[in-house]
Amino acid sequence: MSVLSKGTLFDPVLVKDLVSKVKGKSSLAVLSTQEPISFNGNKEMVFTMDNEIDIVAENGKKGEGGITIDPVTTVPIKFEYGARISDEFMYASEEEQLSILEAFNDGFAKKVAKGLDIAAFHGLNPRTSTASTVIGSNNFDSKVTQTVTYNSEKVDENIESAIAVIEGLRR
Repeated sequence: MSVLSKGTLFDPVLVKDLVSKVKGKSSLAVLSTQEPISFNGNKEMVFTMDNEIDIVAENGKKGEGGITIDPVTTVPIKFEYGARISDEFMYASEEEQLSILEAFNDGFAKKVAKGLDIAAFHGLNPRTSTASTVIGSNNFDSKVTQTVTYNSEKVDENIESAIAVIEGLRR
């Protein structure tokens, strides 16, 4: 049995359609407004500005604030949903194949969106409901240690407490 790779198999329009649908169904995707990682990963530069900004006069002496840079490679996690198709699909016209793939895409987008949330929030493999070794401790349940005690009679105070926790993390 031969193994097919991504190559030219996936029409860019179909892939963009899937990403768009997942972004509309995943809580994490909606809240973060981030773009998906490319298939081969993204390399990003993280700058740490060591000092505060400086106010200088026109033509005044400009100092150096200090900076460190660390490259970080973000590697995507692959989601899989196996499905078998009949030989009739392979012999159908391209228009019919695209129609079938679009229908599959609708269902797959819902599964990916739900799975993304389960994996990111809880570190679980959505199919098995067990801890994912691929994700490890890189999930919200493992990383978030700050909590706010909720009191239904003091909603405004709850919000203020949550904001204080977040602002404390930024400093």
